[in-house]
Amino acid sequence: MVINERDILGTQLIKRNEELANLYEKIKIQQSTLTKGNIYYNEKYQEVENFKVKIGILKHEIGISNEETSCIPSMDKEVYLLEKEILDQ
Repeated sequence: MVINERDILGTQLIKRNEELANLYEKIKIQQSTLTKGNIYYNEKYQEVENFKVKIGILKHEIGISNEETSCIPSMDKEVYLLEKEILDQ
């Protein structure tokens, strides 16, 4: 009876060890997946940061362009008045 119990426990131990090995393999796969995901996340995060910098630069350029072109309506009006004055003469 003791030998029979020992054999049963030995079989259970082997099964548990196989289950444990499978779990360790799954953990390795999950860690690999997590590492790859972390690398991908960091790359995308860096891209977003670069885009934010580019957006800031473009907004600054737009502001400069708006300042440079703010006098155009008054110049158009002046051109219109000068043309009218020339035609009236």
